[in-house]
Amino acid sequence: FILRLETFAPATDPKALNAVAQLNVFVLFAGWALATAALQAPPEVAAGPLTGLVAYSGSEVVSRMLDIGTHHPMAVLFLGVVTSAFTSWLQTIGQQSVPATTASAIYALDPLWGCLFAFLWLGEVLGPQGWLGCAVLLGVWLYQLASVQ
Repeated sequence: FILRLETFAPATDPKALNAVAQLNVFVLFAGWALATAALQAPPEVAAGPLTGLVAYSGSEVVSRMLDIGTHHPMAVLFLGVVTSAFTSWLQTIGQQSVPATTASAIYALDPLWGCLFAFLWLGEVLGPQGWLGCAVLLGVWLYQLASVQ
């Protein structure tokens, strides 16, 4: 995705490109959710006609989505808007001027950002293995950044 975005981000409206990317994620999710529901169908539904299995799977997926949206609306909103759509849009804007190799090096630091925000917001503390992992990731990132320039 990062390599393709390097080509298309400078030539495409970030909002339109992000909308298409989010639509693609939704379509892939829908297929996965329907297949999962079909695999978990009761034996009598799975052994019946295909239309019954499709109807069962569709109703299960819609029911689960409504249940999650009803009981956890803020989590759904945060995960959908902030961590998916907004960050994807920012990535599209950023890659209008940043090469894919540099962008991938920045994205590789995702675990470090997670540790930093967990420390700042949740008060979590890393153990020796966590610090070693951060050091290795940071070292690899600095090496890769130096080799690009």
